[in-house]
Amino acid sequence: MNADGSGETRLTSDLRDSGTPDWSPDGNKIAFTRIDCYANDVSCSGDNYDIWVMNANGGEETKLTTNPSHDRFPSWSPDGKKIAFDGMVAGGNNFDVFVMNANGSGVSRLTDTTAEEESPEWSPDGTKIAFQRGAYIYTMHADGSSQVALTSYAFPNMAREPSWQPLTPPYDFSGFYSPVDNPPTLNQVKVGRSIPVKFGLGGDQGLDIFAEGYPKSNR
Repeated sequence: MNADGSGETRLTSDLRDSGTPDWSPDGNKIAFTRIDCYANDVSCSGDNYDIWVMNANGGEETKLTTNPSHDRFPSWSPDGKKIAFDGMVAGGNNFDVFVMNANGSGVSRLTDTTAEEESPEWSPDGTKIAFQRGAYIYTMHADGSSQVALTSYAFPNMAREPSWQPLTPPYDFSGFYSPVDNPPTLNQVKVGRSIPVKFGLGGDQGLDIFAEGYPKSNR
């Protein structure tokens, strides 16, 4: 649906429960969780969950995981190349955090404790993953190293389902060019006139749009 709640559109119509959707960074795909069992199917046992992906319009649904146990709560990496999720290994009795390629290959286990580790969430720069361990919120590097507790709440005051603050824009507005004056001066211009501005990119943000050796200048 639209951000204001209008235009609600149904994307899945499968008789199996589907939920926990997560947009790909480019907005073309949605990863989600789907249960194996159909509604009211008493012959189905296990009620296993898997990670699926579909186009943003609901088309081309593809199953990414085939774990005989549970895989849930997908989270795309900012570059769209990886998906983190929580899962339970066959025969296990607690959830761990895993990561895989966006096509479902290369599954790697990032956590391995006796606690429930759930709801992974990538940092905006893709270097870390926040997750829930028991009643606490943790972060770790994207490869699973350096796991650090951020909260000190104890049961029953649980900290759950972390979410990162978005990155600030990768540019620094630095003012207007003459003849437009900078604040606090109030300028008046004709409608439709172009107003040149000055800004700088932080680090190398955006430089990949230039051909090699550019930009350049000459006398």
